[in-house]
Amino acid sequence: MPSCRPPRTSTGPFVVCNGDNVFEGDLAWALEEYEQADADAAVVVASVARETATDTGVVTVDADDNRVTDIIEKPADPPSTLATTGCYIATPELFDALGLLRPSARGEYELADGIGVLIRAGADVLAFRAKHRRVNVNGPSDIDRAEAILETDPE
Repeated sequence: MPSCRPPRTSTGPFVVCNGDNVFEGDLAWALEEYEQADADAAVVVASVARETATDTGVVTVDADDNRVTDIIEKPADPPSTLATTGCYIATPELFDALGLLRPSARGEYELADGIGVLIRAGADVLAFRAKHRRVNVNGPSDIDRAEAILETDPE
């Protein structure tokens, strides 16, 4: 696969949010934490039930400093219940990491796998715990929950 780096990428960090997630409020707090931490990348995470952890990406973290030690997309046997929320902060090196990937068993290029490449290369990737409600919209009941967040969110 050729480089995934867009032709006009800046050298600074950027935010990626999966389009099927609705967050309450804004994510300015995550950017502030990222800037203060001087990390290479960050993943916004939330605790979920074990059954849910098999349907999403999960991370394992070092309890002392919240550094992500592994990230796995939709594991059959989740090593944790700390799930990715679909919000990532990274630098353009992520595009180089994505360029090293092959499609997953599901036939997709997984963003989590790109973050995993960075971790294995020694990058400092931090886990930031979500501070507000979030809904991953996968079905009709999720739409109702997302609408409730949007109706109560003053922003």
